[in-house]
Amino acid sequence: MLSAAFEAEPVEDGVTHRAERILERALDTGDQSTMLGIVAALCKDTARPGFSAATLRCLGRLISPGSSAWRSAVVRAALAHSDVVLRDAAVQAVESWGDPNLIDVLRAHHREAEAWLADYIVEVTGDLQTRALFLARKIPRAKAAVTADLRTDGSALRALDRGGAPCGG
Repeated sequence: MLSAAFEAEPVEDGVTHRAERILERALDTGDQSTMLGIVAALCKDTARPGFSAATLRCLGRLISPGSSAWRSAVVRAALAHSDVVLRDAAVQAVESWGDPNLIDVLRAHHREAEAWLADYIVEVTGDLQTRALFLARKIPRAKAAVTADLRTDGSALRALDRGGAPCGG
């Protein structure tokens, strides 16, 4: 099904592809572990790197498939491949998922031969670091606001929404 979807139309940036729905349904049905294994194998098919890249690009459009460890393994395998299109698809997937846990996977791929892809990796790593710092600050503030809100009239969450400090702090 995936091959037919990719043959029918190419995967283009900003355009939803039929393969996204196929992958989503596959991951939502049946034995999750088995399906994740199959999808991971499709993303590192050395005989068909173009197919693997298209699969990974579509997978990257799904909201955090599998665990962070699973995504790390898929990306690590793709980054180790000789095909630059597959390596690029891996970085695109990391960027789309926005998972700061994948920073180390990108950093470990420090010898990218293609200058444009090396620059892209640096850019995505920087964005993920910024996101990680934001989340590290935002989550404790949000927890404090929710806790305070349970004890008050809701003003703590409204203050947080407006960018202020919760509980007048």
